[in-house]
Amino acid sequence: QACTGGRIVFAEAANVWEDPITDLGTSTAAGQEVYDGYFMSYSHFPEASALGLAEHLQDRISESNDLLEWEDVLPKIKTMGEYRKDGVTNIDFLMYDGDFFVPVVRLDLLEKHNIPLPNTWEELVSIAKKFNGTDINDDGDPNDYG
Repeated sequence: QACTGGRIVFAEAANVWEDPITDLGTSTAAGQEVYDGYFMSYSHFPEASALGLAEHLQDRISESNDLLEWEDVLPKIKTMGEYRKDGVTNIDFLMYDGDFFVPVVRLDLLEKHNIPLPNTWEELVSIAKKFNGTDINDDGDPNDYG
């Protein structure tokens, strides 16, 4: 408050899936508009953008980039906050973190058993089931996880 004059108050949503949209509003009804900023689940972003409830942030990013350093954010993370409508892409949300699930696959096992790389989670599960309870580490004990 001493630096900017602004006051930050954190309020926890009772229902993190419904409260942000309830406060922001919908395309036909204004929300409560209690807060100036939100930390929201990524799953809310498309809905809020589609309803026109998010401010396009390109100008603010340009004006404050000396502090923001937007170019240092991973490109994939930045695109998660973009919304494309009618051929126009806008930055509606600032994303600084993203969780990615990346399967780790032992290529030597796939090559040894002539199995192609998995392209879906179902294929990955099938491969895991194939090797589960086998002796993957060659210690003579068929107790390894797939």
